[in-house]
Amino acid sequence: PGKEDIEMLLEMIAAARNIEPYEDNSIDVPLLAELPQGGKVVATEEGKWGTTIWTLSNGIKVVVKPTDFQANQISLSGYKVGGTGKYPDSEIINLSMMSSLSGIGGYGAFDATQLGKKLTGSTARANISSNALYDMISGECAPKDAEDMFQLIYLKYTSPRKDMQAYESLTTRMRNNLKDRGVNPNTALSDTLTFALYNGHPRSLPMLAEDVDNIDYDRVLEIYKERTSDATGYMFFIVGNVDLDAIKPLVEQYIGALPCNGRVEEMVETTVETRKGVYRNNFKKKMENPTGTEIIYYSGEIDPAQKNRITMSFLSQILQIVYTEEVREKEGGTYGVGVSGNVIRRPKGEFSLTINFNMAPERREELAAIIVREFEKIAKEGPADEHLEKVRSYMLKTFEESQRKNNAWMNWMYSHYFENENTHDSFEPIVKAMTKEDIRKFAEYILSLGNFIEVSMVPAE
Repeated sequence: PGKEDIEMLLEMIAAARNIEPYEDNSIDVPLLAELPQGGKVVATEEGKWGTTIWTLSNGIKVVVKPTDFQANQISLSGYKVGGTGKYPDSEIINLSMMSSLSGIGGYGAFDATQLGKKLTGSTARANISSNALYDMISGECAPKDAEDMFQLIYLKYTSPRKDMQAYESLTTRMRNNLKDRGVNPNTALSDTLTFALYNGHPRSLPMLAEDVDNIDYDRVLEIYKERTSDATGYMFFIVGNVDLDAIKPLVEQYIGALPCNGRVEEMVETTVETRKGVYRNNFKKKMENPTGTEIIYYSGEIDPAQKNRITMSFLSQILQIVYTEEVREKEGGTYGVGVSGNVIRRPKGEFSLTINFNMAPERREELAAIIVREFEKIAKEGPADEHLEKVRSYMLKTFEESQRKNNAWMNWMYSHYFENENTHDSFEPIVKAMTKEDIRKFAEYILSLGNFIEVSMVPAE
């Protein structure tokens, strides 16, 4: 080792001598200092697929589906229209920090460390969050820890704590981590792509080291409390190894106690728009392991009906097969091409189709041309029969396997009861009826919009 290494080692040894002895600060008190009064189930209905729907006295609806798929799992999720979209762009730094800072001080009688120790041995987990459109609650546990999960949800919803020491420690780490973020090629690529997609919209900008000083911890907690001050409009879904008679009192006690004061919010239209037209940014960056990266992005508005969402899934998987054959196997140009297609329903129907791959830098233009060529070929001729049938078979097999998965039923219940769309019963008929012409027209539509973004990064010489 050199002189600098030895000096660093000596400094570490000296610092170690000054470390304070470990002190166990755990506290032996219940999760909730006082149990909430709770509410009652005032109406019970039988729903689809063996579900039971409870309406609580505070107006919240809870949809429960007992399953025997995973004996040690109960999953819970809750949604209401609201979210952070109503706040102005000037709040974006505080909004972006809400998930990190809302729980850093712990909840109720517990700081963050004490709460972790209190839950040692329990499988209960809970999270309160918001995106631009919705406020959300999630939880998971084994059946034996169901009450822990419900108590944790109530605790986190009603009793966030402020801890300046924890805040200062986190922000110090953030400044250190962010000060050199531009040096990392992957970060440079991500930032360049984000700017390409959203044209520098304030809500899309990355957090920089200098932004840390603009965080208002008190305002972050205030926003969190605003989002959790009124649970009016929430709908909850519970799936897993539950006994209705056993879980009903827990739902009444804790979900029934969430504050509901009649605040009904409307969905706020997002101000973040994806760039239209053709845009290219091909840049160079110094890197230790020289390689090229190419990202191609198609986007636009679309009817978000289930058939279009399924057609996008067909197209994405077929492109994956084609690019594996044409780019990886025939050309030997990359280890693999990633294809990701998505259609969102809210706040308006939009699609995105992303294609990305790594390659030898000198082959970037050649391989990118093949990517575009093969996509245009499908838009003109439709997919090959064998590719269509391979994807169809895979989707039907996966759907059948999903019948015994809790997370799949959670998604189907959400779509049916919250979005008013029965995506379960209609899935197989749509997949079985999908044709080459359906996919050809879909690809043709994507290309007809003329929205094409290309971002690539190659090593600087």
